Amino acid sequence: MRFALPERIPLKEFEWPEAGIAVRLPGSPKELQQNIEKFGVVLPFCVRSAFDGVVSYAVGFTDYPEEIPLPDTVEQFFESFRLLDEP
Repeated sequence: MRFALPERIPLKEFEWPEAGIAVRLPGSPKELQQNIEKFGVVLPFCVRSAFDGVVSYAVGFTDYPEEIPLPDTVEQFFESFRLLDEP
């Protein structure tokens, strides 16, 4: 039995001036923006995601606050963002 993969959507470059980057994603990426409070600091968190029929893509950013300087706290800070996607 053979399975045919769907035709993949070509990548296009999207400027992301707020992040100071350009990313290549398929189609028209979805954008999620929300403010998240962590460790008493409110952060703007932005993600762009897309699916090309085979692969899911996601790129996210936030400005890292100077108010969270300790290494243990930094790890907790980034771990909290990884958990955003979990139910």
